[in-house]
Amino acid sequence: NTLYFFSFSVGMSLMLYFIPSFLYRFLNINWTFKHNIICIILSITHFILSILGILIKFNIYIISQIIFYISIMAVLFIGFINYKNIKDKTIKLIVKILGVITIIIYPILIYQVIVYRVEIADIGSMDITLLLFYIWWNLVMLGYLFWYFINIVNNKIYNANESNSINNNKKYDYKEDNTENINLTKREREILSYLLDGKTNKEVSLILDISLNTVNNHVANIYEKSGVKNRVELVNKFSK
Repeated sequence: NTLYFFSFSVGMSLMLYFIPSFLYRFLNINWTFKHNIICIILSITHFILSILGILIKFNIYIISQIIFYISIMAVLFIGFINYKNIKDKTIKLIVKILGVITIIIYPILIYQVIVYRVEIADIGSMDITLLLFYIWWNLVMLGYLFWYFINIVNNKIYNANESNSINNNKKYDYKEDNTENINLTKREREILSYLLDGKTNKEVSLILDISLNTVNNHVANIYEKSGVKNRVELVNKFSK
């Protein structure tokens, strides 16, 4: 029983840190040093109370569980009010799945905390719902990590191929003397070259490993500095 509850305590303490950090990334919310410290403190506090509850008094363990569930509720609320900020469809689906799982299972988890008693604190008293909650969360997070790192590898390969193509084949070209008068930044010149090569804003964001919003802002600046209103005018202005 001690090993069982210890394992759960470790897992839940880690989730108190990683769930908010993942969710903030999903929602495009800035993960500040303050957020980092708060989640670390919550995670350590939960772990210490859990261990004291296992070794000394089980009621302390229940307090640690209450801290966990309140934190999850706060994260769920943050996710709900910022859900509209998610642009990527895959990320949106992941957050939706995690939210639905949590909403469905959460009342049962709260009920378990209410009925916990030291005399029934054994493996057999743990409802299968609790196990399913952690299994689903971790499976979804592992799936996201796999998808994320695959995308990183693909983007790096794509970026390398694009660089080789640019250096070797010169698939696109534009009038450098025109850009000198327009006073484009180094990044804007780089993005301009991809635009003239027919790349979409989304493709540029993947190639350069920057957000789509950042690319959109650079493109808007290029249009303004160049005195054009759309992609066609831009191509006509700079293409040879």
